[in-house]
Amino acid sequence: IHDRLEFWNGAFEMVKTSPVFGHGPVSFKFLFPKYQETFGILQDQPHNFYLKVAAENGIPALLFFLLFLGFFAYGVLWKIKKDKDQFLLAAFFAATAVLLQNFIDDTLNFTANGMFFWGILGVLSFHAKDEIPEVKQLPRFEPKWIAVVISILLLPLTLYEFGYNMSFKSGRSLFEEGKFVEAEAKLLQAENLFFKRDLGVYQLRL
Repeated sequence: IHDRLEFWNGAFEMVKTSPVFGHGPVSFKFLFPKYQETFGILQDQPHNFYLKVAAENGIPALLFFLLFLGFFAYGVLWKIKKDKDQFLLAAFFAATAVLLQNFIDDTLNFTANGMFFWGILGVLSFHAKDEIPEVKQLPRFEPKWIAVVISILLLPLTLYEFGYNMSFKSGRSLFEEGKFVEAEAKLLQAENLFFKRDLGVYQLRL
């Protein structure tokens, strides 16, 4: 229990330092040592799937995921209430159990567990796809135009990250070469990265 509390506290601290964009995928294992208090409990997961999403991808990503689950649950429950389908009810409880279990673990990150969970959601979606009136009334957009708009919106962020990521890459190379003074200067320049990944680990090692 103590170990998990420390993992969760580390994830909370990561969320506080980058709440909007997170620190990037698979960044927890690199940044947790910065907040670690107990020796020997290094982990690559915070043992809470929702904290992992918020810490690595940002609070908006977590909110979108929860919103998706909310709409999904609404449609499935509507279908269960209308048809009194016991099979769907059992599948819904199975998916809910997985989601609850991930408050104290992050088993959805494992391929086998993830396939099982998304497989259940696929079955539920097939049977309840027409049971959310609000979704059916949403306007239809051409996927290509959605992709174009998203690409345009992400372009400034991509260019911003590219510039600072070059400093990060140079800093890591200089560090591996033993040029620590130059490496520190480059890593400080990379501080403005949104997705810091293992930047904190290199800074701690200097």
